[in-house]
Amino acid sequence: MGNGRITLGKHVTAHTHSRLMVGNNASLIIEDNVRFNYGCMVTAKNYIHIRKGVGFGPNVLIYDHDHDFRVDDGVKAKKFRTGRVIIGENSWIGANTVILKDTILGANCVVGAGSVIKGTLPDNSLIIQKRDTITKEIVTGQDQ
Repeated sequence: MGNGRITLGKHVTAHTHSRLMVGNNASLIIEDNVRFNYGCMVTAKNYIHIRKGVGFGPNVLIYDHDHDFRVDDGVKAKKFRTGRVIIGENSWIGANTVILKDTILGANCVVGAGSVIKGTLPDNSLIIQKRDTITKEIVTGQDQ
């Protein structure tokens, strides 16, 4: 079996259907008073560190890796490119957010629901990813 490690602080809570997964030689560190809502998933193949007081809305996904589709046999080869994820203390991650490898989120941040996060984001940031709603009339065969 592998030697991946999960380190949990005090008062870490997770609602139903939440999962923590750690691969060989990977580390997942979750500090004190972290709260996972329903359906969250954290998957470490290298290194993920969630600092104290972080809260997660439902269905948040955190990955420190991507499939390496460039190798022979593509995704079927189960090869990965790994990075790190660090989430700063007292941050709030909104529902259905995806946090990708090579992300450092500062302390006291708020991430709006439905965001896809990658890169370095400073302390005390409000992160919102706006989307436009486009509505077009459907033209049926009779109207053409």
